[in-house]
Amino acid sequence: MVKSTPRTTKVTRRRRQFKSCLFCRKRKLKCDHVKPICKQCSKRGINKCIYSEDFNYDITAEELFEKFPNVQLVEEVTKLQTQIETNNPNFPRDPTKLQFIGQPYFSKNDKQLYGYSSVRCMTNFQSDFIQKMYMNTLEQINQEFQKQRKPYPVTIETSDLPQLLDDELVNVCKELPGYDIMKLCLVHFFNSSLFDLLGVIDEKKTLDTFSAYFIPNEKDEDDVSKATQIVIPSNGNIFQVAIIILIVAISPYTQSISPSLNRFLVIVANLSANYTGYVEFCQFLVLRCMCRSYDDKLDFSNDLVKKNLICKLCQGCLDLGLANVDVFYSELTYTTSELISMKKTFYWTLFLDVYTALQFGTQVYIQDGSIDGRTIFDADIAVCGTGVNKRRNGLLKEFLMIMRTMLNQFNQIKGMPHCNIVNHIGSIQKFIQTKLLPMKFYADFDSPVMMDPLDLIILGILIESLIVLNHSRKKYYHEINSEVDRDIIHYCNLLSNISFRSIIGGHAVDQFAYPGLFADLKGETPHLHLFLGITEEFLTRSIFHFYSLIFEGISNDNSITSNEGHLNLIGSHASVMKLQNLFNKVMEGNERKLLSRLKRADSFIYCFLLQTISFKFWVCVANGTYELHEGLGDACSNEETMANVISERHSKLLDNLSAWNKEDIVSKLISRFN
Repeated sequence: MVKSTPRTTKVTRRRRQFKSCLFCRKRKLKCDHVKPICKQCSKRGINKCIYSEDFNYDITAEELFEKFPNVQLVEEVTKLQTQIETNNPNFPRDPTKLQFIGQPYFSKNDKQLYGYSSVRCMTNFQSDFIQKMYMNTLEQINQEFQKQRKPYPVTIETSDLPQLLDDELVNVCKELPGYDIMKLCLVHFFNSSLFDLLGVIDEKKTLDTFSAYFIPNEKDEDDVSKATQIVIPSNGNIFQVAIIILIVAISPYTQSISPSLNRFLVIVANLSANYTGYVEFCQFLVLRCMCRSYDDKLDFSNDLVKKNLICKLCQGCLDLGLANVDVFYSELTYTTSELISMKKTFYWTLFLDVYTALQFGTQVYIQDGSIDGRTIFDADIAVCGTGVNKRRNGLLKEFLMIMRTMLNQFNQIKGMPHCNIVNHIGSIQKFIQTKLLPMKFYADFDSPVMMDPLDLIILGILIESLIVLNHSRKKYYHEINSEVDRDIIHYCNLLSNISFRSIIGGHAVDQFAYPGLFADLKGETPHLHLFLGITEEFLTRSIFHFYSLIFEGISNDNSITSNEGHLNLIGSHASVMKLQNLFNKVMEGNERKLLSRLKRADSFIYCFLLQTISFKFWVCVANGTYELHEGLGDACSNEETMANVISERHSKLLDNLSAWNKEDIVSKLISRFN
């Protein structure tokens, strides 16, 4: 009998020949192999069957997905691509191939701080001589301003709970006003427009905390009692106490802030994560970040401080589950008003996250994956029951959705497709036209209506975004035309106009709303304080973008009447004077009270200083440009002569700038507010 032997060679199975046409194989259809076109292809009108003589194995997407839902998507993509190529035939589709000018990000101490939408990136990448001199001059002025107005250094290091915190509180007690004045500060805060806008702190709980942990002494001969002791709650929640101290610090009834009080607030804000597991920590930071006009007292003008606190605030809200208060806190021992304050805390955290991302040029810290958008942005969920707050609630939520989408797309490291810029400009303009009041209510100085603070803050940020998006068309995508320039100039002037109208109008309202405080010229009145804090960044943004564009337009010898799409000297004169006249409104005789109140508002004084120096610089450049135009004469065709004249002009400008006494300029301007 023959024995079987194992196979030593590998057996390769013979593959069956495919006889179906490519279309039938893709769809697993039964092909009848009829030539020249099979029945399946003939029924669907496909004339390039594998059996036809003209078949080239190149089936298009439309043929592959014919009569399927995907065909509609393919047609939409084709239509959009055709539209882009028609409007911008030389525009590259791939955003990674865009040639951005200058640095997309600015760093400090090896930390990435500033991205595409930041002021520094939008205005600091031209290599032109005049723009360089302008930015260097502003930097020197800023250093001198910080020297004269910021005597206390700012620390941003994260701290552990100090062992001698009791000693710190003892020092704070000595510097706080009387016990009755502190209670008045709390009552005033809960009746103010700032609390009405934010609502992140529960009134009853705060007043109970004040009664329980601030121990007064007996009244002295002047019938005044002081808080002799501040007790830290048994659970270690120092933020309950810190909120009250912060409210007292920002109150118009508190004339000055001592270094020890400022030190305590800085320490509490920079506590490490081990001590921030309390809802009050997030509420403290929201209030801290929104009180912007007291930068000189609370050391919030430093960029690193801003970014550090906002990141801690966002992470704290996520860790504490404030994104879904109803799930995590509704069954605990919290009152309805406390739950409402928690919800508002998270909404204002999202707002601060958006605003910080716009200022620094980054994506938002709280990404969509960390929150449930259906719960957070559902317009049917009302944070508060009153009619005004229902409108505000819907307005804020829709604003957050628009801005979060725009910032996450715009501040990408690899750039942004051009069509998205146009789309975002359109969506922002539509929001302003449909959700807000007509622009005359916000910009007309003769309008008797005081604008809603939420309208102001949302409108201002949206106009900032329009400035950024339009400026990016010019700077990043080289759309050099007068239409883009006009849009940038228009939005810069509009933003400044709205800011000044709110400041002057808020001060006028305080004359009737708070006659007692208005009669005292020593400090800011409540509405003035609120509107100064809101408009600080608006004025800074408009000044930087405005003059960056102006100086780019008059940077060479051909800038008197034309400059290949740039603004010219004659055309920019009216816009410059319009902006200068807005700042002059504060200096008018009937606004002397307002001017005296602004002496504590470092943010506004710095904006005023920026405008003063920028206008002074513009006058020097304008005079030099006219002299250059006359000096060139008929020698414009001679490149060597032109280079010599321009070089002489630059040296004259350098001599003029070096003759400026920057210390004297800063001190004189500061003295105008005293």
